[in-house]
Order: sequence, then C-alpha cells, then structure tokens
Amino acid sequence: MFLFKSSVQSEKQSLTTVNIFKRQDATENYVLSMKVGTLTKMWYAIMGKLRGVFFCAGHPIGTLPRLPLFINLLDFAENRKLDALIIYFLDKHCGVDHPRYKLFEALNKAGLFVLILDGFDEMAVRVDSTTLEKHLYQIEQLSKEINSRVLLTGRPEFFMSREELERSLWPRSGQVLATRFKNYRALRLQLWDNEQIQIFLNSIVPHLPNRFGEGEDYYKRICDIPGFEDLAQRAVLLEMIAKTLPHFDRERQVTRLSLYQLYLKRELERQRIKKGRELLLPDETRFELLQKLAADSYTMHSGGITYLAAEALVKPKLPLDDATSAVKTEQNTREFLSCSFLRPAHGGDLFIFSHRSFRGYFAAKELLEHLLDGSAIPQPIDQDCISFLREMMEKSTTNKFYREQVLTALTREGLPTGIVKKADGRYMSRLPSGMDVEMMYVPAGPFILGEEGEYTLPPQIAILEKGFWIDKSSVTNAQYRDFLIQNPKYKSPTFEADWAEPYNWNGLDFPKGTENHPVVLVSWYDAQAFCRWARKSLPFEQQWEKAARGIDGRRYPWGNKWDRNSCNNASWWAKMDLWDSDRDYKLWQKEEFEKKLAGKQVMTTPVDHFSDIISPYGCLDIEGNVWEWCADYYDASRNKRVLRGGAWSEQPQNLASTVRDRYLPSFLSNYVGFRCVITGLLQ
Repeated sequence: MFLFKSSVQSEKQSLTTVNIFKRQDATENYVLSMKVGTLTKMWYAIMGKLRGVFFCAGHPIGTLPRLPLFINLLDFAENRKLDALIIYFLDKHCGVDHPRYKLFEALNKAGLFVLILDGFDEMAVRVDSTTLEKHLYQIEQLSKEINSRVLLTGRPEFFMSREELERSLWPRSGQVLATRFKNYRALRLQLWDNEQIQIFLNSIVPHLPNRFGEGEDYYKRICDIPGFEDLAQRAVLLEMIAKTLPHFDRERQVTRLSLYQLYLKRELERQRIKKGRELLLPDETRFELLQKLAADSYTMHSGGITYLAAEALVKPKLPLDDATSAVKTEQNTREFLSCSFLRPAHGGDLFIFSHRSFRGYFAAKELLEHLLDGSAIPQPIDQDCISFLREMMEKSTTNKFYREQVLTALTREGLPTGIVKKADGRYMSRLPSGMDVEMMYVPAGPFILGEEGEYTLPPQIAILEKGFWIDKSSVTNAQYRDFLIQNPKYKSPTFEADWAEPYNWNGLDFPKGTENHPVVLVSWYDAQAFCRWARKSLPFEQQWEKAARGIDGRRYPWGNKWDRNSCNNASWWAKMDLWDSDRDYKLWQKEEFEKKLAGKQVMTTPVDHFSDIISPYGCLDIEGNVWEWCADYYDASRNKRVLRGGAWSEQPQNLASTVRDRYLPSFLSNYVGFRCVITGLLQ
C-alpha cells in the first residue's frame, strides 16, 4: 500500500512506514469507525448550523480527532469532477441532506477530515494520461490547504514496473505541477500486527451470530490457520474469517482454501434466503463461469466484464429454451452479475470482483489443472491467486510428481551430448579439466513466476519453451581452480579489503578447507568466462526461478514456511529469526560477523552442507550461502545484472526464491557466486 500525503513544513520528505492505528501528530488520529456515515452526517449538520464558526465544545476543530472519509477512486475513473464525486459520497454513503461543496471545502480547510482516496492504482490504468493529470490536479487542489490531510492510496505491485507507477503519478512529465513530489511524501502502510488483530476481533466478535467464544478464542483458532498472517492482517479478510469459523467443526484443521470454499457456499445460501427462491443458475455453473471470468480478467485492461460480455459468457451455459429467449437470457445475466461476488464499478458499464481475494480463488480453480497438465498459457495473475494455487497444488506437487515429470520429459527428449547417466542414476557433465559435475534437469512448460513486491518479477504464469540442465550446486572453489589452471590470463579471486581477506586466494590456492565452498569474489564477467570454458552458460532468471521453486509457486525451495535451518543465512548463524529488526540484525553483524572476520573465518559453507534440503528439481544450496549471477539485465537501463538466491549475510525477507538483487557486472563480493546451465545440445 502506498500513500501520498499533503505535507506541512514540519514534516520530513522521506519514505516512512506508518501504522493506521497509531497517532501521527497532534491533529491526526486515524480511527476506523464502523459508523463513519453517521458521524459524517452529524458533523456536517453541526458545522452547517454553526455557519463558519469552527469551534465545538470549546475546542478548535484542528485539535479534534479527524473524521475519516473513504472514497473509492474507481468512481473517479470516468471523466467526472472531484467535487461531484464528493457530493455524491456525502449524499449516498453518509446520508447528508443536500450537501454543499462550499461547506465541505470550509470544513476540510479547517482540518476536520482526513480524506482517504483509495484505488489510485486501478483508476490510473483505466484513463489516459490527460484525464489522469486532470484528476491529480483536482486532488492536489483539495489538499493544498495547510490543515488538510489527503491520502492517495493504492498498491505499488498493481503496476507492472516502477516506471509505470512513476508515469501514473507524473503522467505529463511535470507540465502541470512541477512540485508534485516536493509537496507530497510517500508512505508505506503497515499491515496489522498480532496485537491489532486481537483488538479488531475483540470489537467485532460480540456482534457475530453463532459465535463460539470471545475474541481471544477466535484469535487462537486463527493462529492455527497456515499462513494466517497473510489473511488476518487485512480487515476485510479478518472479518470474513471470523464470520466463517463458527461453521467449522472445532476439531477440523482450517485452511485458506477451506475457509473460502465454505464462505462462498454460505454466501450463495444467504442470497437464496434474501431472494426467497432458488437462484436461476446452478451453483456449479455459476462457479464455473466465475472461474473463467476471474482467470481471463487478469489479461483485461479493465480487470472486469461488461454486461454484453457477461451475456456472451452466460448464454452458452443456459438450457436451449432459455438461451433462445432474450428475456430469459437477460434475467440470467443480470442475476449472474448481481448475485455472484461481483459489483459494478461506478461510472461505467463494468463489473469487477467485490474483493480481489475472490478473484484469486476463482482464478486459481480455473488455472490449477492447466498448470498440472502443462497446458497453461502465459498470463498475469496476482498474489491472492498464487496463495490459493500453492495450497491447491500442495498435495499434487510432491517429490514423486517432479520425478515423474522429469522422467517423462527425458524419455521423450533423450540426453544431450555431454550429459551422461551414471549407474547410480545421477546425471553428469564433464568439465574440460576432466572433473565431473552433477546436473539436474528442469523440463519445459508452465510455472508460477514472481510475486507481488518491490524486488520481484510481476506475478504471472510463465512458460519455458525448452527444458534445461542446471548444476546441482554452485560452482565451487575446486572447480574454479581447474578453470584458472587452464586459463592463466584470468586472475584468482582476490580483493583488497578487510572483509575480503578470509576469502582471498593465494595464487591458485583457495583458503584452506574451502574446496567445496562456492567460489566468491567473482564478477559477472568472470562467471561468463567460466561458463564458456565449461561449454555452459549462466541461467536466465526465469530458468533459475523454476529450478528453485518448481511449478507451484512455493516461496522457498523447501516449501512455503520460513525455516532458518534450511540454508546458510544470517538467522541460521544468529540462531534466531532476524526479519526486519534493525537492532537485532546490526547486533548480529557486530558480534558475529566482525568476530569471524577478525578471526579470518569464512561464512560460506560447503555446497552440500544442507544436503537434505533440495529444490523441487533436486538443486542443492540454491537458496542462501551466496547470491548467484544470472544472464539477464535487471531492467531497461541495461547496466546492472540480476542475482538470485540470497546469501549467508541476508535476513529472511531476502531469501524467498522470488527476490531479485542487482549489481554492476564488475562487482565483487564475499557473498556472490554462480552456477551454470545447459540448454539444448552442447556445441
């Protein structure tokens, strides 16, 4: 979530993490009320009667808690004026009688409101640059008063690149307002922590029907749901979970998948009761249509469906008599759009899913079999879809599944020249020096690539057109020495710095006892030279990611749950998870890393140290130990190269198989190495 907030002179122009529960300054109190409409109506009426005297109960308005007004910018996507949108909101959502924009302006100027304009990401992709600039200009006029507070919110991950995000914020290269980024500051909204989840549950549980206990009881059960943080940290989903939990047997394990299956089923039952009749479309047909719509919506610029497109989707599923009747076709289409977890996007003939997680669930149901049987086609998806696919595929994508996938592909394709199968079943390539290197095969076909985040590729279904072979482990010091012996023009890995001293070679001698450690202090150019000598190449990052996480979108090579004991990383050394705590991480660096550095101890480990932890296709050490060079440029600037896999020095958040890093190709470090691939026949 990003926010752009009108600034005052005392505020710093910096990237800040905020929490919506915490007071930000003397004039702001972000209180999320379930009766915002009622409060707005009350305040508006009081201020109307005071006719410009901005004091209430002896307090200036600026010292009172601000009243949050939450406005969806999807309503602003069409060429509509912001003042008309606000009047519409006050009238329809807050129940204010005959709202006047002039009065609203005066109250906003006095500091009564915090205006939350949500959905900038979805609005930005629905309008052209000229319309978007006009919309931004109107928003900026609303926020220019020193006491006003305007939050323009959206998801950075919704944009396919940082450049697209920046174009959306500055669509006409500053021709209208050159001071946009001076007058605003970027914030990142924190998700709820455990304490705030409990506060929310304590507030809503007493009002739930069929409740089985107090807020603490709900919290304990929610904590048992795999990946509960991802669900429970968002208010809408937390409320959905709380409403659904009482309908589960207390002894039954609740999962993300079972939650949504039961919730959606009960929602249809609720709609039947509300209408007092059976729905026109059978549930099975309805869900089938929703699945197709959800999967297709990721490829649509609008992200939704029009009435005419919905009619074309529904009609083939109707009985012949209904399909040939215009009236019955219309009735079925209207009910599908109004009773199927969809909602109209105001300002146009467009219907979208009422919550992105619903779209993710239905899309995952549609894409599941296509991923498993290899028939999926390339397309964008989102993080909700990936989360559901992970769980749906967990029982299918076992070690046996991947072994059979590889054997089927190799039976069909055979072995390329240079790959030999040993009697023990291992596949080997041979370096020009005569040393054998074990390699693993990764078949062609679809897989889940990327995830939502700043340092990842956009979430998508990707296709590898060709299978490839990848080194089971990173290139070791012993292998690299063979390369140097036969290629004396390349220098040994060394660097003049204290941090490099334990890793520096002495001529052709690597540090004692590290022959099976990954080679470090090698640039991208050095890695390329080794690959040419070995008649291999560096992996493209799509190849690397499929080798690391398989087809099922798992977060780590070993699964979806972080385990510090599964790879060489800072938390493994510290014997505690270091996550985002700067204090703990810096303390570890000082007490652990600096001591080992002073003692000339390397912090890489042998490439088979975690021999029980393999990726779906059998790679060792592909996460942690050292970052690995890839063939790709990091972005369109084409000056830095991609690295993947994290390293011994990294915190958990940098060790997911989706995380990308980048350095100049000349970069040298004690935490960067590489591994090689073979694609197609050897030359």
